[in-house]
Amino acid sequence: MATYPERLFRALRLFAAGLSIAFLFCFLIVPATRADNWDERLEGTLPLIAPYTLELPDPTSGVTSTVADTGELALHLQDQSSSSRMGRINRGNWSSVQGVTMHTRVRFGAGSADTMGLQINDGVANGRLGLSYTDGSLKIRTGTPDSGWPSSLPLPVNQWIELWARVAGGKYWLYTFSPSGWTLASKGIAPASGGVVYIGSLSQPGLGSMDVDFFRLKTSGALDPSDPSAPCVQPSALPSVTPVAGVVEPGSATQVAVAPSERGVYYQLQKNGTNIGTPVAGNGGTVYLSTGPVNASSEFSVRATASTGSGCSATLQQTATVLAGHPVSRIGQAKAFADGETVSLSAKPVTASTGQSYWIEEPDRSSALRVMSGTLPPIGSLRNVTGTISTVDGERRLQVISEVQAGGSNPVEALGMNNARVGGGDLNNYSPGIEGGVGLNNIGLLARVWGTLGAVQDGAFYVDDGSALIDGTDLSGAPTQGLRILGWPDEPAPGAFNRVTGPVTTFADNAGQIRPAIVQITAGCTSPATNLPVTIDNSVLCPGQTTVVRVQSSEPGVSYQLRKGTNLVNVGAPIAGNGGSIELPTGPISENTVFDVLATRNHSTCSARLTTQQSVAVSAPPAAGLHVSVSNNPIDPGGSTTFTVDFSEVGVSYQLLKQGSPVGSAVAGTSGSINLPSGPIAASSQFSIRATSSATGCYSYLTTMTTIVVNNPLSPYSKVGLHVVCGPRPGYLEFLQQCSNALHPGRVIKVVDDFSPAYEAKQVNKYTLTVGRINQVGSVDLGGLDGYVNQSPEAVAAFYYSLVKPIWQANPWIDVWEACNEWSWHWAWQADFYIALMDLAEADGFKLAIWSASVGNPPEAYYPDIARACARAAAHGGHMLSLHEYGLWADPGQHALLSNAGPDLVTRYRKLYNYLAPRNAVIPLVLTETGQDGGYNFVGTPLLIMDYTWYDQEMKKDPYVIGCAAWLLGECGWANANIAPALPALADYISTH
Repeated sequence: MATYPERLFRALRLFAAGLSIAFLFCFLIVPATRADNWDERLEGTLPLIAPYTLELPDPTSGVTSTVADTGELALHLQDQSSSSRMGRINRGNWSSVQGVTMHTRVRFGAGSADTMGLQINDGVANGRLGLSYTDGSLKIRTGTPDSGWPSSLPLPVNQWIELWARVAGGKYWLYTFSPSGWTLASKGIAPASGGVVYIGSLSQPGLGSMDVDFFRLKTSGALDPSDPSAPCVQPSALPSVTPVAGVVEPGSATQVAVAPSERGVYYQLQKNGTNIGTPVAGNGGTVYLSTGPVNASSEFSVRATASTGSGCSATLQQTATVLAGHPVSRIGQAKAFADGETVSLSAKPVTASTGQSYWIEEPDRSSALRVMSGTLPPIGSLRNVTGTISTVDGERRLQVISEVQAGGSNPVEALGMNNARVGGGDLNNYSPGIEGGVGLNNIGLLARVWGTLGAVQDGAFYVDDGSALIDGTDLSGAPTQGLRILGWPDEPAPGAFNRVTGPVTTFADNAGQIRPAIVQITAGCTSPATNLPVTIDNSVLCPGQTTVVRVQSSEPGVSYQLRKGTNLVNVGAPIAGNGGSIELPTGPISENTVFDVLATRNHSTCSARLTTQQSVAVSAPPAAGLHVSVSNNPIDPGGSTTFTVDFSEVGVSYQLLKQGSPVGSAVAGTSGSINLPSGPIAASSQFSIRATSSATGCYSYLTTMTTIVVNNPLSPYSKVGLHVVCGPRPGYLEFLQQCSNALHPGRVIKVVDDFSPAYEAKQVNKYTLTVGRINQVGSVDLGGLDGYVNQSPEAVAAFYYSLVKPIWQANPWIDVWEACNEWSWHWAWQADFYIALMDLAEADGFKLAIWSASVGNPPEAYYPDIARACARAAAHGGHMLSLHEYGLWADPGQHALLSNAGPDLVTRYRKLYNYLAPRNAVIPLVLTETGQDGGYNFVGTPLLIMDYTWYDQEMKKDPYVIGCAAWLLGECGWANANIAPALPALADYISTH
């Protein structure tokens, strides 16, 4: 029931919707989807796929599998000067069919008249269209153009042309495609004779050639190119995507290279789903897409869109990461940047390495930097590194983003220094020295120090060379003297002389002051054993499965870290050795992966990679994107349908699932089409198909999931019902009883707040659909949620559900529940709200009627939001879509009727369902408010019956429409609209229709 303000603004909403419609008419292009029952695409395939056959009397000429200058796979056909036809591909004959449609892209080489061409036919009954090529012209060979339409199309030699032709009822229509879209090029009469469908030689003597990029044929109907069932010629998603420069100065630009590109495909660079720059046409080689200014490190993706009339697109599988950073030549320059900045350094020598980091240093020993990575590069090797600068306890570090080994080597000698000089003074504003430090800032440099052994603690000790260094620590009740060394002393006796080599690092003392230390890399370190047996439980997995790497004879006092990939990413936490076997879980694995194990001796920096690596091969799951069609949808109760899977794979079995449970037996793939019967279906159900590899046991679910709609047993009968509000309702029970006794019960009863009319309807006939809505709970208005759109839709859905759930539970005779009412804005927010609300409702067994959009809504610009909510509803739960339709406009003194409103107001739902159908988003529709004069007036019994007679016939044309709720029976502020006087006549109509 609409409130007064909602009625008042209904015209304004309609005006806005009209603007949206006009805008979309001009600017929105909806890509076509692949149709059901199109023949297999014929593209660059030898041997040919069934049911095509090849006529090649002479093996020295005919079909080749490539056309060198297109950059694509294609079929090349050629003829010779002979009375025999050469290089001709046949589809075969058939008896009469209900029209035929062809979609192809071809080009013709030089040749004599009528040597090469193509022909389609719809059997012996209706017609045939043949096209032949003469230099510079594509001629309509079998067909008579209508008056004013051409009998040939200009076509230069070796120029591609994309054609769409359909034949039905003795007529043909021929279209051509250009960047501006499809154009009807000719139409006329198709001779009433059959024949073979073919591509290539026309059996005419002479030289000729023909290239076929793709060829698709539909043998079960004649379609226009604008039909939603238009075929889809999908671009490849496999080209590589790489940045020309992986690191650029912030604000600078680079390019992303795509290779190999496809001709006939445009490539659009995207960042976070937003287009960057303009699309670039594929050329068969490498194309370059400009990133524009890169102000922050970004991941770019590429969208490939076919320039063919199908307009299909695919996102390339690879992405390109461009880092906004600073390529610098010197380490000292890198340390001059603030934390969080990205820098890139090339060919810097490695001086030291632990299990968690390594150090790089300038060959002149002017500066060094700790690199946070577990790759353990060889000492002296040269490293190219890119990462983010950070500071930990005074030490500048580089957190690796990318790294690679450079060629050659350049070992750096350790710099000898006394204890007082370790750490040094300030380097720059971002790189201070140690507390009280003087001289060269040498944090990170490979140093050699010495002294007598002082205090020893767990994992560290002190040496004193006479500098009497005090570093702010207190290990024995007095200030500790000497330089801290991270490791174990080579000579552990108190006062013994120790020589230590390692990179300079820092730590914070108890007062937070930065103090120096050395990470020992030589003396006192016993490397863990590296020749331990390493095994893996399973070396071949399906995507997403896990396994365990096992280390035998592990050492006590050593921790073992599992790592994977070329970047040696840590997997899980280290596991302590116990003298026996330890387990290192891999976690889920989705691609081929190499694992190794890093062993680190506890309380030291001594690390080593175990010699044995283990690999896991991930078996490719069966293809999930196969085309699936159904023979019948919707069906009658107890009826059945058949699912057809095209291009099924040999060695793969296909199991039909109904609501997740198997139906019948699995069917083996054949490389062609296979059929999966549904068996009897009693109620609307969701079906999916699981494909399982016989060799590996790996499985995938085909991406197409279909809801088979089972018609209400009342489907042949009237779809008219009532919207009932509070107040007197004389004759209501008699209305229900009369319709039910005639076995034509009222299709829909909609109620608001007072749910007793729905209870009464269910008592009379269980097949009547009852729809309920709650206007308000306490002080919360539930008609619209404008005051909550600044919150997350999920949180508001939980709040809303907490309010209505007790009322829903108290009224179990309501079949579906509406939420908001004619809240015709915030479409994207609403979609997320309804998706979240469906999740909550389903858990308690409730079904929703979502949206309840006002007349003239939703605008076409928001169809994607409607579709994603409807697709979620179609997936499971038995939910429905609710819309309102009214007659609004009339001449003075006349009534605004449903039958007089245009299709942008009444039956507008058909536009929406044409959009929903190819997106697996069709759900049952209930029109929960319908009426005349915008809902303000009762127009009188004769006019009301006449109008609903027309509207009923329209609803019956659309099987997804359950019915409508005629506005309105009752009063509650709407006395002028009360249709109670017409109730007997309406009962008579419903009982007999």
